[in-house]
Amino acid sequence: MTTDFKHFWYIVAESHELTKNIVLSRQVCDEWLVCYRDSQGKATVMRDRCLHRCGKLSDGSVSQGILKCSYHGWLYGEAGKVVAIPSMGNTMTDNLKGRTYLTREQEGYIYVRLMDNGDDLQPFAMPYYQKSGWKNIRLQNDFQNTLSNCVENFIDIPHTAFVHKGIFRSSRNEAIRAEIKRMNGQVHVTYANEKQNLGSFNWFLNPRGRPIVHTDSYFMPNITFVSYSLESKWQYVITSQSVPVSAEHTKVYTEISFRFGLLTPFIGWLVKRQGQKVIDQDIQVLNQQMRVIKKYGSHFYDTPCDTIHTSVSEIINALYAKQDPTLLPDQRHEVTFRV
Repeated sequence: MTTDFKHFWYIVAESHELTKNIVLSRQVCDEWLVCYRDSQGKATVMRDRCLHRCGKLSDGSVSQGILKCSYHGWLYGEAGKVVAIPSMGNTMTDNLKGRTYLTREQEGYIYVRLMDNGDDLQPFAMPYYQKSGWKNIRLQNDFQNTLSNCVENFIDIPHTAFVHKGIFRSSRNEAIRAEIKRMNGQVHVTYANEKQNLGSFNWFLNPRGRPIVHTDSYFMPNITFVSYSLESKWQYVITSQSVPVSAEHTKVYTEISFRFGLLTPFIGWLVKRQGQKVIDQDIQVLNQQMRVIKKYGSHFYDTPCDTIHTSVSEIINALYAKQDPTLLPDQRHEVTFRV
């Protein structure tokens, strides 16, 4: 039973960021973490605290898989084990080991799990990573807002016509139907009647105005998956993994996967530029939202068009209450809103 945010896997870095001579400082769910590679090249994630005098290990250095504390030079090796104490002539009298966490390296990401409740939960599998015919663009961004508000934004259509006007969508009063299903800690949305409201690149993405196959999914507690299938079997997918750094700080790892036929190898720069521009706009509006919440509180006025968000927030609120979201009743709704 998964009832705590710390039970889940979270990204702490992309694999290429953690080289053999690099020490990374990270924070997940308010836990201070230090990340390094041991002598076998395995990623190690440990509490960012030296056992000796509480020095910050991430201020230290690593060489040949040995992490050195910058305060008194204590040395940590595989699995956080203290291997030498300089003031004692590098001899050891105790079997000392720093607090380490479950770590997994998968599909170019390094994941950490702060609590193990004995289940077989795995990190989210990136479905198009290094898949033939696809290209992947990865972005990292920091939001000064809650995980819940970030997740809500990433699968929210109505805001795109205003925050991303012209780039992604414009306000056209187009009726869009959505079938929303919630079950087992997940929310899945299937949209109908989307055709031409794709912003400045509509002429390129869907020149004939054919129906678009658009689905959004949420996987507790922090994954959103947005998929568009266009004519000529083109596809465009955005996977966002929101990492709760603290209550009001979320780091988001975004992977944009696309398959545009013969154009795929040549337009990565354009996808990256436009994707970052959209995220920059979201950062601005979400950071501002958090300022308003801190001043006036977080009471939201929900309409039927917010059913997706309320379905997600009930899952997240269950985790805050240390309850199992999979026990929430299954739901199915049909909503029509205008964009």
